[in-house]
Amino acid sequence: MEKFNSACNCVAFLGKSTNKYELQRMAYRKIGEKFGLSARMAMRAILRVVETRKGAQNALHSSIFDLRGAIPVDTWFQRT
Repeated sequence: MEKFNSACNCVAFLGKSTNKYELQRMAYRKIGEKFGLSARMAMRAILRVVETRKGAQNALHSSIFDLRGAIPVDTWFQRT
C-alpha cells in the first residue's frame, strides 16, 4: 500500500499532465524500477494520478497521496 501511494506521489510530481499516455511515457519505467511495482500496479498508479487530477478542484490536492490511503480495487485479481 505504501509503495503504491509513494509511486502515485512520484508520478504526480513528474508532470502536470492529465493525459495518461504522456504520464505513462514519463513515469512507467521509473516507478516500476524505483518502487518494485508490477506492470499492472504501475499503470494503476499512473491512472490514479490522472483520475485525481481530472476531478480535483485544488491543484495541490491532486499532487499529494496519503501513504496509508486506500488503493483502487482491480477486479482482474478477483477471478473465480
